[in-house]
This record gives sequence, C-alpha cells and structure tokens, in this order.
Amino acid sequence: MIKLFPVFTDHMVLQRNMKNKIYGLDKPAQSIELLFKDRVYHTCTNEMGYFEISLTLEEYGGPYRMNVKGSSTLEITDIMIGDVYFLSGQSNMELQVKDTLDVTHEEDYRSEDKELRYIRIDPAYSFLNNREAIGTEGWMCANKENILKFSAAGYYFGKEIRIHQHIPVGLINTAVGGSSLEAWMSAETLEQYGDYKKEIKGYLSDGELEKVIEEQENKKNNWLESIINQKVPDYTIWKECIMPDMFDQYFSSGYIGSIWLEKEFWMDDILKEEGMLRLGLMIDQDYVYINDMYIGMSEHRYLMRSYAIPADAFQKGKNVIRIKLIIENGNGGMVKEKPYRLTTGNQQINLDGKWKYCEGIKKELTAPPVLLPPLLPMGLYYGVIKPLKLISFKAVLWYQGESNVGHNNDYCEMFHAMKRDWEKHFERDLLFCCVQLAGYQDPLNKVNGNNWGILREYQRRCSYYPARSVKDNPDAEKQCGLITAVDIGEPYDLHPHNKKEIGRRLSLWARHFIYGEKIEYRGPTFFDIVYGKNKLVLFFQHDDM
Repeated sequence: MIKLFPVFTDHMVLQRNMKNKIYGLDKPAQSIELLFKDRVYHTCTNEMGYFEISLTLEEYGGPYRMNVKGSSTLEITDIMIGDVYFLSGQSNMELQVKDTLDVTHEEDYRSEDKELRYIRIDPAYSFLNNREAIGTEGWMCANKENILKFSAAGYYFGKEIRIHQHIPVGLINTAVGGSSLEAWMSAETLEQYGDYKKEIKGYLSDGELEKVIEEQENKKNNWLESIINQKVPDYTIWKECIMPDMFDQYFSSGYIGSIWLEKEFWMDDILKEEGMLRLGLMIDQDYVYINDMYIGMSEHRYLMRSYAIPADAFQKGKNVIRIKLIIENGNGGMVKEKPYRLTTGNQQINLDGKWKYCEGIKKELTAPPVLLPPLLPMGLYYGVIKPLKLISFKAVLWYQGESNVGHNNDYCEMFHAMKRDWEKHFERDLLFCCVQLAGYQDPLNKVNGNNWGILREYQRRCSYYPARSVKDNPDAEKQCGLITAVDIGEPYDLHPHNKKEIGRRLSLWARHFIYGEKIEYRGPTFFDIVYGKNKLVLFFQHDDM
C-alpha cells in the first residue's frame, strides 16, 4: 500500500516558486504516478520502497487535488500554493492561542480564514543520524474549531501576511517547550563548543531515554503519593493569607510539601450554566475542588490554570474553593499579576485578597528531578529537523533563548553555527527572523541578575553577525532579522500572552525584507557610539524605507 510522508495531508500548503518534493513509500520497484494541476509525474520506488517526485510551483492559488497511484491509490484534497513559514524555538513559539485568551479579543480567534493553514510536528528526540519518521495530526485550516490550537505568535503573523499580501499562508510548527539552542544543532557542529556527547551518552540506544525518564517519574510519583491521597485537614488549623503571593513570607525557612488553600464566595441563585475558574499561575502543582467536587489539576508551574466548572458544582449561598498546592523545591504560591477569578454567566467573582491556608504533608527532601529531554543537545536536530529535510518553506521564525540564559558560550556564534547546520541540511540559504527575549523576573528569584540582558545582547548581535555592528553589515538583517519583545513581557510569567504583537512585529520584518514593502519594520536601533570627554554619544537609526 502506498504511503506519503505524514506532512502531505488534506489542507496542506506547498511553497510557491520553489521545488516541492512529494515523497513516500510503497513496494520496491513499484511504478508511481502523481497527478497534480493537470500534469502527470512518473517515478519508481527503489529497493527500499522509497520514492520522491519534484514539483515546480510558480503561482499561488488553489484549492487543488493531488492523486497518487502505486500499488494502491490515494487522494489529497484542498491543497493551496502560497508561502510556508517554519516556526521553531521553544515554548513561547509553541504557546497556543487557547492559552492567551485573557488578553485576546474574541473576534481575533472566532474569525475564519480557510487560506491560513497550520501543522504541528510532534516533538521527538534522537541522538543518531538515523531517524526518518515524524508524528503529526496533519494540516488544519484556521476555522473556529482549530484556531485555538495554532501557535499564537504564528497565527497572528499569518493573519498579518494574509491581510497585506492576499496569498495562502502555511505554518509548520516544530517548536518544543524548554528546548536549548544545542538541541537544534548537529553533533559535528557541537564538537566545536565542548564535549556534548557525554550529556547523551546513556541515551543512544532505542528506548534508553524513555527508560531513564520512566524511572525518574516513578521516583517522583512515590514522593507525591502520600500528598495526592491526602484529604482536607481539620478546619481549626487554618490561617489567613493574602493571595496571590509566594509562601516564603509565611515560612521563613522554606516549605516543601502540600499546602491547602481555601476561599469562600457567595451566590444568590443556583446556576444553570457552567462557569470558568481562572487561577493564573501556581507553583508547582495544584488540585482544585469546589464544594468538595474535584474540578481539575495542573502538573507544573508554567501552565495557565483555566478550569471549566459544571453548573452542579455550585450551590445557593456559601461556596468554597479548595486548592491542594504542592510545593516541590522550597517555595511556591500564586504568581502575581495574573487573573484569579470565577466567571459564571454575567457574574464575575474576583478571587484576589484574603484566603485561608494550612499545612498539609510536609516533606524533608525536595521532589526528585525528572529529565527534560528538550534540553539535551542534538536531540531535536536529529529527531525533528532531519526528517523534514525535503520540505520547502519561505523563512524561519525563531523564538528561543530562555533555556540558554546563563550559559557560558556565545549565543550569537552558536546560533549562526546552528543556522549553517540547517542550511547545509536543507541545501539552501535560509532567512531567519528571531524574537529577542521578553522582560521577565522569576517569581522565585528575588535577585535581579543580568543574564537575561546578556542573552538579549547576543541576540541583537545575531542580526549583523559576523560583522562588529549593523553599520559594517547592513544587509545581514535580511538573512537574520530581529524583533524586540522586552517591552511586552509580563513581570512574572515566562510566557507573556501578548502574542498578537509578537506576530505583528514578525510580519513587519517579512513584509519589508521578503515582500519588499516600503515600511518601517522596527523602532530606532543602536547604530554607533562615540567616546567624548566626560560623555558618551549614542547614535540610533531608523529604517531606510
């Protein structure tokens, strides 16, 4: 039976003005026939059953059908030809529209655009140059059912390009939360920067990485078991606290284990519709109950807490929210400047302010750590990038750096080494546009360090590397653009929700450099410095439109 590579599905977008290779598997020595846009292509599978066919697509348009015939036949429908963008990096590019609804107008994600398409590539890790498969649910159109699943930054970027260029846009998202720059680089390139192979030495054979993670998760689950099974403590030992805040002010020596939180609220009538409980961000895990009915839980500190509440969870008069908060490493709580409210119909109940708390099960040791695979070097290069080698796309939109804050190596130099890796792999020059790190202060870290600023400076240098300044290499920004996000960060959230502005700024770079629009694509940028007596003179430049 004939099979195509998983990215070739209904609703896909093919890159215009480039060769597009359609490839797959069938029986060895099998004749393959492909019909697309009234043209017929022929090839034959090799001894391994592999085949590929090159299509040259010049004009945008669609929708089209593609028929492929080998030992069996298949048909792909609703194909568009337009511009395809490769989204990559870590969680801020991965973050979905559904996770940004607190700052998103409903019309932004309720409108439909069937010529804006999206495909999510599943994370996969490999440390050997032998992986060919990928996982994906396939392409989807930007309709009411699917938009919430889109990368938020990618979605708003795509909307802007659609508005100003009126061409179909495809978004291929490979971003993986927590991934380091090294995870996207080849073994040969990483050898220049240290002995990275020792970090993955124990994970080279099939199943070894999964085995290590399973063992570590079992240890953590054993640590959690008594806490998870604990019932609500005796009411008489509850104390008052003000939330949202961290618990270090209530426990001077730190606290590891479970803490129960309780908040009362009143309802004049019995509701006949469900509500929505928003509990911002909490560190680290939470289990939520309303009137002793279990509502839901979140496993780690970086997940926004949004829980749908069934109508029968409420009662007339006094209602009680109880949260079992699990603190894994000595301090936790509710993160400030996030939404804490209950919405029921037209009623909104603010949950900031006075809560009650009591100790649950206290632990002497912190929670056992569990390996985070996206941090491992070369894992995503061989697990995700290599299998996509034959895919054509216009440019790469890159949002990464949080996991490299504090590293000793020069991020700018390593980023361009990674870029060369990708260019060698995809066999062509690639355009990149990077998002500079947003403003952030870890709520658990009371000391303002300069590591984030250092990383931003390295990212700034990426846009004119290898020259010393943009003045010496003014054309470099087309090959590697940079948009700033420091002003739209959220103080205590690693994942600022205003991805609409991120997408807009990325689109300005594309509209200027890719589509040739005479627009200002960024604000004034540092250009030069002159040292004078008792003074420094800084020069900034606007874009040359």
